[in-house]
Amino acid sequence: MENGGIWIRRINALLEKQNKIQKDLAEGINSSPSTISAWLNEEKPQEPKVIGFNAVANYLGVSMDYLFGADECETPEKEEIHKMTGLSNKAIDQLIQACPGDVVAEKKIAICNY
Repeated sequence: MENGGIWIRRINALLEKQNKIQKDLAEGINSSPSTISAWLNEEKPQEPKVIGFNAVANYLGVSMDYLFGADECETPEKEEIHKMTGLSNKAIDQLIQACPGDVVAEKKIAICNY
């Protein structure tokens, strides 16, 4: 796999996590299934243009930095929590689900830690 492998792995993992398939992604970003298949071909991917990455990130609800491996967490909000606590994206998700109420993530973590 080429250097772009992290974005391929992360897109595939996000699709799986969200119970979606490549066809759903194609429809969601108004692209063709063959284009998505070419992008996610692990042996010789055709790298999307920036606008394509942006569309994928928006559709999947993550930041482009996350897709490229620059951030550990899926969203900027979770990345801030990660920087403050060192918790992984998965651990942050679990804490947010475990804490009741409609409060921002940082406050939920503070409540859980209290």
